[in-house]
Amino acid sequence: MSFRAPAPLILLAHPRIHVDLKYASTDTFMKKDMYARFELKKAYVIPALRDALFSILPRLEKENLGLLIYDAYRPQAVQVEMFARVPDENFLANPAKGSNHTRGAAVDLTLADAQGRALPMPTEFDVFSPRSAHGFAVEPHEKYLAANRENLRELMILAGLEGVPSEWWHYQIKGARSLPLLPDPPTVS
Repeated sequence: MSFRAPAPLILLAHPRIHVDLKYASTDTFMKKDMYARFELKKAYVIPALRDALFSILPRLEKENLGLLIYDAYRPQAVQVEMFARVPDENFLANPAKGSNHTRGAAVDLTLADAQGRALPMPTEFDVFSPRSAHGFAVEPHEKYLAANRENLRELMILAGLEGVPSEWWHYQIKGARSLPLLPDPPTVS
């Protein structure tokens, strides 16, 4: 059996949108593949989020940039396990309230060059520190990091998405909290 996306999720795919699902690897704060039991290896979102990201493709092309997706739809079981490890609502949604990732209405992403390599930002993805905040003031020699972060923010605002103050990488559909949580897909044995 392979991953079956719960309705209404759709695959997020385009030549300018690169995917490196971090929670399908050991390269996160969890240090294990959180998505293996679901065989989740691609980015899935609700259509409104895909359309929002696609709306900025002409500007990305003009700037010779792309997007690199670190996370999209996240099963609730994964959210529960992550929050148990780091119960800090500044960085992780309390699963009792529900994550917008579990609604398919949020992405974690960065800007990428034409080859799909992440542009440098003030922190790596999933660094839970004040330095990850949108407004963190970088050192003078790091102004290019803040410029990349600001370019990402401007593009996401242009797409009609909103961020969260503590994470430069997280963007979501406005009003996402009103959407239903999606069921976990079946696990693969």
